[in-house]
Amino acid sequence: DQAGAFVAGQHVIVWLEACDNSGQWSRSQVQELAIREPRELIDSIQEKQNQLLTQVRELVDTQRRNSQLFARTWELAHQAGKVGRDQMDLFRDTSQVQRAVAESLGGSTTPQGLTQEIAKLSELLTRNRLDGTEIAAELETLSADLQELSVGGMAAATTTTAQTAALAEASWKDDVAIAQNLIDSAAQAQEAQSEALRGLEKLLDHLSRNESLQEIERELAQILNQQNAIRRETDRLHLERLAENSDASREQQQGQQTALSADQQGLARRLDDWLGRAGDLQETATADQQAAKSALVRATQSLLSAQATALMRRSTEEIRDTQLAQAATTQQ
Repeated sequence: DQAGAFVAGQHVIVWLEACDNSGQWSRSQVQELAIREPRELIDSIQEKQNQLLTQVRELVDTQRRNSQLFARTWELAHQAGKVGRDQMDLFRDTSQVQRAVAESLGGSTTPQGLTQEIAKLSELLTRNRLDGTEIAAELETLSADLQELSVGGMAAATTTTAQTAALAEASWKDDVAIAQNLIDSAAQAQEAQSEALRGLEKLLDHLSRNESLQEIERELAQILNQQNAIRRETDRLHLERLAENSDASREQQQGQQTALSADQQGLARRLDDWLGRAGDLQETATADQQAAKSALVRATQSLLSAQATALMRRSTEEIRDTQLAQAATTQQ
């Protein structure tokens, strides 16, 4: 039992050997396993989750365009009182697109889709004993929303759109006026398509909030790194000013001070903007995002209580006034 001896970054090669009653040995294929930090695995899953955002955004656009095309086609046919060849073809096209959108979601009848991708990510977390993490809860919520959409609005949209296309084709072939069953079917299809679109937009909104929370965490880290860089540059300029006395070096240092003061002022404005967006995100965080929200609240409160932006602006003035030692103290 050496599992506790493994450390992140190691690669472990494993295989199985077995001996039968005749003394003949057999050996399985060799597999190489990479030992990873839990944070690294979670980050990679978050990146894959963000890739789902792109897929869902494309599905929302496709569903919206398809619903609009269906509505325009039905309006033209209804105004004419009968289905023309062009309308019949367009109804058939919208039915095919609707089916393709449903298949992209995945489900019990589709081997590939968003449902299967989320299930794989959840399984990966479970295998690594990370099923109690916040991202696992987020994936569970997404999976439930997908299941509800797949068996609800999306299934109804697929069925009723196909039914309308079939009735429209029959009406065109018989060259008859639009019958009541086609009118009813078209109305049902439009309602189901609207419900499917709302479900996709709900998924998109959830994934967008996840990405926004991750993005704002990364941006705060960038702001802190830039502030540390400004502090180091302030210390360097202070030491150079103490050591150099020539007019040329003074002039060069003055130009560097001006640039550094502008950098500090720009970073203060960026932090102000960050605090505003962080406050907005706190209001929209869902129940499965509470851990991220709590961390965001703590960071925001800490920055506000420390009056971070006010200190940055004071540092800006101190650098501009060549009070470099005082500016370095303020930046701490």
